[in-house]
Amino acid sequence: MISAHPGVYYVQMVNKMTKKIIVLFLLLLTVKIAAAALVYSETDSVLAAVNGDPITLSEILPAVREKELQLRSAYSGKVLEQEILKLRFRAVEELADQKLIVADFHSKKLAIPPQEVENELDRLGAHIGCHSRRELEERVKRSGITFAKFREKIRNRMIVQVMRRREYLLAGTPTPAEVYQRFKTEEKQLSFPGNVELALLKFAKNDSSNIKNVGKSLSKNPSQWDQFAQLYAVVPGTNGSIGSIELDKLRPEFAKAMQEIKEGKIYSGVETADGVYFIKILKYQPSRKAIFREHAEAIKKKMESENYRQCCAEYARRLRDGAVIEYFFPIPEGVNKK
Repeated sequence: MISAHPGVYYVQMVNKMTKKIIVLFLLLLTVKIAAAALVYSETDSVLAAVNGDPITLSEILPAVREKELQLRSAYSGKVLEQEILKLRFRAVEELADQKLIVADFHSKKLAIPPQEVENELDRLGAHIGCHSRRELEERVKRSGITFAKFREKIRNRMIVQVMRRREYLLAGTPTPAEVYQRFKTEEKQLSFPGNVELALLKFAKNDSSNIKNVGKSLSKNPSQWDQFAQLYAVVPGTNGSIGSIELDKLRPEFAKAMQEIKEGKIYSGVETADGVYFIKILKYQPSRKAIFREHAEAIKKKMESENYRQCCAEYARRLRDGAVIEYFFPIPEGVNKK
């Protein structure tokens, strides 16, 4: 169950109509003040509560500060306010999920060995360049929190990872048959259609003299192509290249004429509705059908990633169904609560 912050004030000694107007005004004012405080203020404040457990601004700021700097470079005014509000709302939602997961962990009487937490702290310290526990403790203290609080954060992060992974494993990993079925669904996209890089000379249909002479010259000496390209290339002054084209996207007249595709080959006098073309194959990469064994591992990892995200989302929804989540700031436009 999710409830919103009421923000309703009791006004005495006024008639009913005046009371409604004043309450509405105060409600709107409260929302505007809350939004402004959420976006601009660094003063700590309670943004939400999960079963009575508060989520404060100071808790989410470390997760959003870097992204907010990027947003302030890209946006301004009301657009900036909304983007920051959305960013912080998502951070509040993630932290709400984490609190529910930690509570679920404890309700199931599960435990993480204390030594595992200490090992994780050591790994984290090494990752950020700390050569000893004392150095890590000093760096944490400079950030403004106690090391005990930091240890608790790391432990809770481990709990969230364990519980989400547990949900994923309970749901089961993709079977070989499911991986193969996914491959068959994506086989066309995974296959390489083949492509050719073409160079073109173009003539008007009634320019029969030049068409005949150029065709005869190229049949005797294909190396003259660049010479004729200076005069008749689609883009004058070039070798006539129009870049690479996938084989299945070739003009039907070109595809019909190019019975044998081989680099360097020239096809003369190809008639189309807009003129007569000479075609030269500059480069050719034949089509290649996707092979299951070459794609199976990548497809499996992709499916595992999708299943993991889906399991995490479903797990969070189940936990939220039995929780009371209150928001003390306006929900940003275009964003739905979980």
